[in-house]
Order: sequence, then C-alpha cells, then structure tokens
Amino acid sequence: MAGLLLAPLLPTTAYVVTVLCLGFLTIVVPLALHLQRQRDIAFFLLIPTIISATQNVYLLTAVDAFDKAELQFAVVINFVIAGVVWVMLCGSRSRVAVARTGEWRTLHRVTAATLIAITAYGMALTLLFQASIIPALASYRNLITPMLFFSIGLLASRFASPRKYLSSLVALCVLAVVFGLVEVTTPRFWQELGIAGLWEGKDIGVNGTTGIPNNFYSSELIGGRQTRRMVGPFADPVNFGTFLFAAFMAAWALRSRLAAVLAVFASVLALSKGALVSFLAFSAFWTRYFSSRTNHFLAVVAAGGAGLYFYGFATDNSTGSVDAHVGGLLAAFVELPQHPLGRGMGNIGVLSTLFTEGAETDVSESGFGMVLGQLGLVGGIAYAVFFVALVRAALRVRSRRARLLTVGLLIGITINAAFNEVALSPNSSAPYFIIIGLVIGRDLILNQTREDYGTISERDLSIEWGPARDIPADAGSAQG
Repeated sequence: MAGLLLAPLLPTTAYVVTVLCLGFLTIVVPLALHLQRQRDIAFFLLIPTIISATQNVYLLTAVDAFDKAELQFAVVINFVIAGVVWVMLCGSRSRVAVARTGEWRTLHRVTAATLIAITAYGMALTLLFQASIIPALASYRNLITPMLFFSIGLLASRFASPRKYLSSLVALCVLAVVFGLVEVTTPRFWQELGIAGLWEGKDIGVNGTTGIPNNFYSSELIGGRQTRRMVGPFADPVNFGTFLFAAFMAAWALRSRLAAVLAVFASVLALSKGALVSFLAFSAFWTRYFSSRTNHFLAVVAAGGAGLYFYGFATDNSTGSVDAHVGGLLAAFVELPQHPLGRGMGNIGVLSTLFTEGAETDVSESGFGMVLGQLGLVGGIAYAVFFVALVRAALRVRSRRARLLTVGLLIGITINAAFNEVALSPNSSAPYFIIIGLVIGRDLILNQTREDYGTISERDLSIEWGPARDIPADAGSAQG
C-alpha cells in the first residue's frame, strides 16, 4: 500500500513500474516461496480484500498528487494482484493428491470454460460495437470476477487452510466495524479527510450540500428523513454491507458468536438492503439443516413475510432507489429480445456512464442485468452454467456446516448481484467466491484421498478446514 502513495514523487510511468516492482518483492516472491515450500497461503488470498477495504482511506492521504491514470491504476491494483495470484496457483505443484478425473477437475474445467467464453465473446462484441476501451475493461473486470476468485479458491484448496482464511476475514471485519463506528459517530469525518477530491478524481462527485457521496445516506426516509449510514473503511455502504454478510458467514462457520453479532449490528447501521435480505434467506435455510421441519416451514414463512414487509416499507419510503434496482433487473429481460446478442462490454451499466454516455437503456443497478445487457444470451447461459455447477457442488459438501456456509454465501451473493451491479466487483464478491472455492475444493480432495472421510464426525472440521499438510500426499505430486 505504501507504494501506491508514491504518486507525488514520480511521473505516471515510473509510478506504475515502481508499484509493480514493490508488489513483486512483497507479494510475488513470498508467495512463490510459500508455494514451493508447501506452506499455508491463506493470508495471500486475503490481500485483495484488505486492499478493497482500505484503499479509499489510504488514497485520501495523497489524492491531490494523483493524475487520472495513476488513480485508475491504484483503484484496480487489488484485481491485478488477484490475477497474479491466480497465475501462480495455476503453475504450482502441490503435494496434495488431486485426481486427474472426477468432480474437482470437472469443476475446474467448467470455471475455465466459462472464463474463456466470456473473455472471447466479450472481446468480439467490444470490437463489433466499437465500445470505448476503458469502460469495456472495467466491465470485463466485474464480469470475470466470480470465475477468477472461485478458481483462486479452488486451486488454493491444495495449499491454504480454510479455517485460517475465515479467521483472518473475521479479524478484518472486527477492525472494519471499529473504524465504521469511528467514522459514523465523528462529525464531518469524511469531509475533513477530503473525500470530495477523491470522488471527483473517480468522476463520481459528491453531494454539494453535505460534501459526501449521496449513498452515504439511506435512500429510504426513516422517521421522515434520510439517515447517515455506516460505510466503514470501504467508504461505500454497498460494498461494506456485502462484505459484512460474508464476514458473518465466516464467523458463524467458526462458531464465533460475538463476531457474528458484531457483523449483524454493523449491517443494521449500514442500512444494507442486500445484507438484510441475505440474513433473512440464511435464517430460513439454516433451519433446513439444524432444526425440525416445522421450524423450517415457520422460518421460511417468517422470512418471506419479513421480506415482503421490508419491500413494502422500502417502496413506500424510498427516494427512488428500490425502483431503480428492481426495474434495472427486469429491464434486462424486457430488452433481451431486442438485443439477444448483447450490446457489448462497457456499453451497459453504471461503469459505462462514468466514462461514456453508454447505450440508451433502462438496465441499471443490477449485476445480472448488466451481464444480460452486455453479453446477451451467451453471457446469461455462461453465468447460469457456472452458478448451477457451484450450487450442485455446494450441495454435495459432506459436512452440514461447511455445506451451509457455501450455500449461504451463494444465496447472499446471488441476491446482491441481482439488485446491485457493484456486487460483482472484486470489492464485494472476492471473499464469497474464494471461500466457496476453498471449501468445495477441500471437500472434493478429501473425498478422493481419504477412505475414512465419510465416517468422520460432521462436527470435526479439523481436516476439512485445517492445514493442507494434513491431507494425504500424492506420490506423483499432482498438478492442478
């Protein structure tokens, strides 16, 4: 992160080169050594999320010295690091046995095929519709984020401890909530830090009256007025709320009740609609595995009723946000018959309007709507195949707690991506897909390598979530 603050001292080219060199020395070299020596790499998987959670804070310290190109590079550095980690994992050998046929390989190939299909088709549409390169690349980053980070988690399941990653994510959540309590209770906290300058550098802008972004306040009128939301170090309530649900799931999986309650408390202060609906869905699904059928039925009814009440309240008291999110998703299906091939990366969605005028459309504020709008039927089918493969693999996870963790995260990110475009960005969805990949990958590996796997107590997750060194080694040193 310190390297990102060298902008005042260096021209753009030298700045980029310097940051890349520092990244090589501080991330690539240590990760390579860990992979070579078969050490745990869980912390390296968390680095993109750490950057996502803090970049708007540390960029404020030098925002006046950044030019447009330097700022854009600093904003996407978490994605660049993730790409480097993925490449290194693809080329690394593990002592862990991985069958050359079977579900692990099949899931890996489905992910790779989806990634290749979206890349090839997206590039073809970009050329066909002559989309501007910057919004096209920005949209491409979000389009491939689910596949990239799931692949990272799946490949890393041969090296990393899921428990260590979950624990680190929970620790990051605690720090983020503490920061959030400070910023939400300190008058003019963000104004004094100069957030207006950073947002203007991103071509977003702030409210002229309050001096902070509009989404720092609730879109619903609560008690007749819009309420200031907790935004945490993310400086964005949507990304923060999405992160909090992932952290809650990690805390629940680890039986860390205090951290789970803290995540729920922060979600309430963030007024995150996506997190709230995800909590309702999780509570209903939880009873499917950890309670009676009667309680499960009652929980489903209660969650459905609470969801309908919340939707009615939000609609009646909204300043327009709810209609935009719901209407944006529906518009993608309404417009699909007129544009079955899609309209190209960067021509639809929030990112398109930041850099260009974009296509004339009602598709907005929806991640899945953006997929259909940009890539049409091909993109929709590719995403459907990928998500169906994840759901099938998640439902086959042996341990109930691990199974509910992966399914709960899938439900949460699906709900968020349906009604929020930024939910598909690395800032929001990276921990979701890394955890899903880690847990599913470890389960599939153990199912192939341990004859006693099916007899191990479901409450004993020391093997499923423990260090990779506890997994039987492959005499041939399988390659992933």
